[in-house]
Amino acid sequence: MRRSRVPQGTIPFTQGILARIARMAKLPRWRKTPKAPVDISAEDVWPRTWRDFWQMFGSGQMGVLLLVVGVLGAAVAGAVAHEDHLKAVATAAWAVGIGLGLPFAIGLIALLVVRWRTPTSQRDEARERATEAEEREAALIAERDRAPVPQLHEEHLKNVLRNLSGNIAQHQLCNYEDPVVGAQENRKSVVAHFPDLAAALDAWDVAVGRAHRAPQALGVWIGEQAHARGIDDADGAIEVVARLTALVSQRAKQGKLGEPAGLNLDREQTVEDELFVKVGEHRVLRMAPDDSQKRFTEAEQLLQDLFASAQTSDAAKEIEDAERALIVDLAPPLQQLRARHVMSTPIHLRAPECPACQTHVELTALPVSAGAAPAA
Repeated sequence: MRRSRVPQGTIPFTQGILARIARMAKLPRWRKTPKAPVDISAEDVWPRTWRDFWQMFGSGQMGVLLLVVGVLGAAVAGAVAHEDHLKAVATAAWAVGIGLGLPFAIGLIALLVVRWRTPTSQRDEARERATEAEEREAALIAERDRAPVPQLHEEHLKNVLRNLSGNIAQHQLCNYEDPVVGAQENRKSVVAHFPDLAAALDAWDVAVGRAHRAPQALGVWIGEQAHARGIDDADGAIEVVARLTALVSQRAKQGKLGEPAGLNLDREQTVEDELFVKVGEHRVLRMAPDDSQKRFTEAEQLLQDLFASAQTSDAAKEIEDAERALIVDLAPPLQQLRARHVMSTPIHLRAPECPACQTHVELTALPVSAGAAPAA
């Protein structure tokens, strides 16, 4: 039986092509024992594989262009081939198209198949190794978070909390002793170590701001009412607004708005023969020297009516509500929570949220949370 002859060099050439495709996919060579699996990621395989692909088959864009040109040329040649000598031209055109496009298509299909099937197990192994590394890092971070802060940092935190007690007692905004301009590191440390206390302190600052704005709104209301009743700046409208605002605000904070009360009014004549209506010890209304007794009586009644209206206004009620929120609703539980944190020990590390803890972690080479940027 006659054996079919294989052209010389065909088998080495085929093995060379397969070996090159294997290198493109990062597989062991043909008929060689596989070595240890290589870590292949999606970001690493494609660019390197495509670069080898272009080197193997030339420019990819040029291959597609030649394939299209060959097919179109063959179609045109076949369409106009009415004689035998034109059939040869059409056949040549088809051969050129197939010769240029077939290697490109075969290489692309082989590349996609190898890319789709071969690296799957390796990617799974890489994913498992990454998961194990994340679990180990999470365990180290959990162990770090159970470590106590340095003693100096603990004392500093507790001093900040003690100083906040004075702000609460005096109904002031929280002062973390941070610079006015720059990083608010003390506040960041309190927020990191005592998140429940930080939330309560933020609510306290909001309530203090409300309590500070309420008397201002009352002063605006009294000023509008004074001008509406004929008291202008020449008569002493500014003094009237300032004194009545102070008296009504004081009664609102004491919870006495519902109790009937009147102004303690008096009259005064200076050595220059200037006449004033006084509220307590404060001159509020300037009267003309020729004003009659009736005019004085009307001015005093005007002040009494304005004082009574101010006590029933919404602005005065807002002062009362804001003060109650500070003294009754917020201050006692906030002081208790602050005192409990002052007495708590130990205080655990919180990096990178706390700047001081982050610095300690970097100096002692402790693990940092994933994704945390190192401190500048």
